[in-house]
Amino acid sequence: MLTWIRALAVAMGRYSRIPMPGFGWNEKDMQYHMMFFPWVGGVISLCSLGGYFGLKTFLPGLSSFVVASLLTVIPLMITGGFHLDGFLDVQDARNSFQSREKKLEILKDPHIGSFAVISLAIYGLLWMGGLVELLETKEFWALGGFFLSYPFVRAIAGILAIVGKKARTSGMLVEEVNQTPRVVLVVLGCTILAIVLGECVFLSPMVILFEILLILCFIWYYNRMCKREFGGVSGDTSGYFVVQLELLLLWLFFLSTRMCS
Repeated sequence: MLTWIRALAVAMGRYSRIPMPGFGWNEKDMQYHMMFFPWVGGVISLCSLGGYFGLKTFLPGLSSFVVASLLTVIPLMITGGFHLDGFLDVQDARNSFQSREKKLEILKDPHIGSFAVISLAIYGLLWMGGLVELLETKEFWALGGFFLSYPFVRAIAGILAIVGKKARTSGMLVEEVNQTPRVVLVVLGCTILAIVLGECVFLSPMVILFEILLILCFIWYYNRMCKREFGGVSGDTSGYFVVQLELLLLWLFFLSTRMCS
């Protein structure tokens, strides 16, 4: 039990800005910490849900744009933009049209280039546009699906990071998933199943079907892109996966409200 508590602290410390007690991490802590990756998404979901209801209760006259702005800032404050940084690095590397070795070097570069800035602007517009429209629908079933996407996406990303071919033989991701016990994959799989079953309570079977198909298609695209561009997955590509799939699911739930209306 102590090992799992320490692994939870490691996960929260690595993937969020949530203060955790300081202690020396050991190899066993690192082996189990990935199973708690979705818990970071769970914290984001709870804080976003609380922020949404708080604004609607105490400041009911606020525009959807202001509410959407808060719901956008909350994940960034909790994670520190951890995954967004990986997304920007991947966009810079992919648009450099250099060799695979050069692209891997760009992923490690702490600076961002023009392609990252352009990608961030496009992503921000698509995110805010989709979120404002989703809030305007006032369909809580769609909002519920959106809030659940945070732990959902991280559970999937955790599995792909563990089982996927690595772009490098060393690095942050290799250190994180090195010799990961099978129980971690089982827990992440059970987390995915639990979220899908939870969605069955308030989402229609058609929406869930579209959601599953969208996720499977994006996983196929992601794996193919990583192998072609970088030779495998890395910490940065995992961040890219989280950020992109969150956007796709946001638009899925927003468009679902239009199809169901």
